[in-house]
Amino acid sequence: MSPQRLLNLSLMIILVVLVPILYTGQGQAMLSDLNRKEWGGADFTAYYTAANLIAEGQNPYDTPLFASRAASLGFRSDRPYIYPPFLAIALMPLTLLSPQGAALVWFGLNTGVLLLSLALLSVGLGIHRHATRFLVFLLGALAFYPVIFSLFVGQVNILMLFLLVLFWSFLRQKREALAGLALGAAGMIKLLPLILGIYLLWKGRSRPALWAAVTILSILALGTLLIGLEPHWTYLTSVLPTQYLQPHPLNQSLNGFLARLLIASPGEPSHLWPWLPCLLSGLLLLTTFLLIPRGRADCCITDTEVSFVVLAMLLISSVTWVATLVLLLLPYASIAGLLANGRRPRLLAGGGLVSYLLISSQRLVEMMMGRMTSESSISPWALGLPFYGTLILWLTLACLVRVRSGAQPQEGV
Repeated sequence: MSPQRLLNLSLMIILVVLVPILYTGQGQAMLSDLNRKEWGGADFTAYYTAANLIAEGQNPYDTPLFASRAASLGFRSDRPYIYPPFLAIALMPLTLLSPQGAALVWFGLNTGVLLLSLALLSVGLGIHRHATRFLVFLLGALAFYPVIFSLFVGQVNILMLFLLVLFWSFLRQKREALAGLALGAAGMIKLLPLILGIYLLWKGRSRPALWAAVTILSILALGTLLIGLEPHWTYLTSVLPTQYLQPHPLNQSLNGFLARLLIASPGEPSHLWPWLPCLLSGLLLLTTFLLIPRGRADCCITDTEVSFVVLAMLLISSVTWVATLVLLLLPYASIAGLLANGRRPRLLAGGGLVSYLLISSQRLVEMMMGRMTSESSISPWALGLPFYGTLILWLTLACLVRVRSGAQPQEGV
């Protein structure tokens, strides 16, 4: 047997045997933590509680009511529901199951859409045509720490990834209405993906942006018919304006990084806060769009550009948790596709690998934090390893996005 075939066989064994063991163990650990009111499934409990309240015609943003219902369901009461009502409405069918049963279904659903997302990316970018690189890509994605952590806490980020991959895939197929529908649905779970709508307008592709707007308005209208106006109004006026006002040491956006440097303690904000983070975030977003060639309605939208905007989206967010970095699988897939086609291997391989290692090293930081009394015991520079990894990936794609403006047909949208 040749060394290449031996390598492929080894990778296949790891993929078929060890990865299922890892994911089965994660599901069991999540369920065990859920029963002990620890971190496993903690975010899903907020979605389930909100869906439970909405199913009974009550407002999930009523803080005392929400905490009381979470406690009665056997959940920890410190995980409020901070998303638009659409997610809770969509998850109402899960309230027919017990909390533990619903959590397992949610874990399985996320695993399924993760695999489907990777399949769409692999086929769309031609990664599947190169056996070794395809296996390395799958293993890297499935073992990516933000993926593992997102599954463990029951976050919605993998579903967000799936919707953004659908948006990208439909754009490649010139199915602009479906692309807009996927983007609109993603924007009604978390608002930040709507930045991709600005990107579409920048490129002169108004039709998918218009379909995204129609989708958003339709979801809002349907949601109002189903549960009334009050939850939507409460979210808009009371929840959205107050999200993430307090800096958090594990926030991996540019905002979080600067907060760790500028704020010595929560009660002693710097005179540069929050103006400097807002200014730099605005400059980063502006730089992202200025680096992307502006286009007309018939212009080419490249995989690199879409990935570039997703990276900017994560960096300028008011908060980006490690679990949110699941969305980086789209830029990593774009890099893997370029590598599979022999494009700029040193820059891409170097930037991608360093980024991946820095982001995954967050697990080591969390293990250190577990042995210390507080996050303040660790240098603020060390707490930002995933931020550095995301920034390096942004810089890597910034170096490529101009030369990719003349991409081959199979590399563009």
